[in-house]
Amino acid sequence: MKKLASLVLAMIMVFSVAGTAACAENAPVEIEFFTNRSFEGAAGTDLEKDNFVEQYLRENLGVDIRYVYTDELTTNLNLRLFSGDVPDVFNVENRNYLKQYADEGYLLNLDEHADKLADAFAFTEGNASAGKIDGATYAIPGRPYGFREAYWYNVNAFKKAGVTEMPTTLTGLVDAVREAMKADVDGNGVNDSIGLTGSGWETLCEIFGAYGVTMPNVLSLDADGHVVDTMLTRNFYDALVYANGLWNEGFIDHEIFSLTPSQAVDKCMTRSAILAELQWPSIKKVAAWEAFLAVDPEAEWEIVGPVTGPDGGTNYVGNYASNAFTSLTCINADLEGAKLEAALKFINFMGTEDGLTLTTYGIKGQHWDYDANGVAAIYPDQVKNVNFSWIYQLCGRDELQYCLVKFGQEANKYIEYSFYQPYITDVTALIDIPEWYNVTDAKTYISEECAKFLTGERELNETEWAKFLSVLDSTYQYTRFIQEGDAAWQAMVG
Repeated sequence: MKKLASLVLAMIMVFSVAGTAACAENAPVEIEFFTNRSFEGAAGTDLEKDNFVEQYLRENLGVDIRYVYTDELTTNLNLRLFSGDVPDVFNVENRNYLKQYADEGYLLNLDEHADKLADAFAFTEGNASAGKIDGATYAIPGRPYGFREAYWYNVNAFKKAGVTEMPTTLTGLVDAVREAMKADVDGNGVNDSIGLTGSGWETLCEIFGAYGVTMPNVLSLDADGHVVDTMLTRNFYDALVYANGLWNEGFIDHEIFSLTPSQAVDKCMTRSAILAELQWPSIKKVAAWEAFLAVDPEAEWEIVGPVTGPDGGTNYVGNYASNAFTSLTCINADLEGAKLEAALKFINFMGTEDGLTLTTYGIKGQHWDYDANGVAAIYPDQVKNVNFSWIYQLCGRDELQYCLVKFGQEANKYIEYSFYQPYITDVTALIDIPEWYNVTDAKTYISEECAKFLTGERELNETEWAKFLSVLDSTYQYTRFIQEGDAAWQAMVG
């Protein structure tokens, strides 16, 4: 009997071990996702600890995501790499670091696993070059957000000034704003209205765009697809002269280089400004507009739209990185086996229809459903439970559809209008910086000197402008930088 009991016990132990092994084989594989994409308002809540996206991945893909947030991505990633503690899946801040990490062997060559990333590759085909180094793919580049920049005007100020028809030229717009500035729309009896406000150089986007040029420190493409800096053209100089005149007359807010976008909105709320450069979320997201109306219940602000410049044809609203990236997602080169399979599944899923739907709207029936017109609509009381899902959009998203569904009917016409405005293509973030080029110092010099020319701190004339360009070449070898940047661009896009 003892012998039989021992045999039975041994068999139970064998089956127990086998059962445990079987369960282990079916258990989700944990993948660390190291990122600077923050849960913001949901940080520290149950949504961050265990949310519907991660639950779906565990249950349907067998992938268990361990989300790790850092607000100092490059610093902390460098520490991790240096110590040999490389995350499984991680974001990289820009292409310069992407190249460095690829050269140092930290990044998996994703082309070698193209069959497992077919959906991710297909969805990001339009900006795939952003993730390539020397022809090989080391990152999935998230699709860029839509064009959001625009000039907005105070409708009530225009009405009070008797401006009934929206100008279509830059000079016409400026003249209309001048009239509105005299109308005392804030009712304080003082002639203190600001013509144009905003935050930073972007404040002047449509003025420069009407001349066919970009802001300082922006690289773009010419008609033949070559990298250029429009700052080196006569049109830029002419645009700067025009802007300098507006600055001197007090038309442009003298605080633009110290204001944040929200502070610029504050000036609009209090009727201090007639015209403002804003992105639509700053003014027309539900919470933003409700805050606006709380200060000025009669507020009415609309988009100006493109205006033509002195050549009668140019009407760019600004510059936009249409083929850049919102994120660069990489995989640890040393991953193998189940870990590697899980990482590939995780990234590829975000380029599938199911993945895009999940991270855009949530779970059908729980967070959203189709309305009577067959259009996806998030339940109003579930918006707050879906707001964080963008952090998992590793391939980006169908931007226009995403915004139209997520930000409500009131914002939709502004979202769509902004999206289709004419812009100059900005390729700055895609140009690999040569090791010899001091990009930080050069950018600082350009920004500071152009600001001095704008504000009159440095006299703006052709002689002084020529001296500025000469220093750019003698000190920073700027022309050489543009030439090498173009060569790198041509190699990247094939």
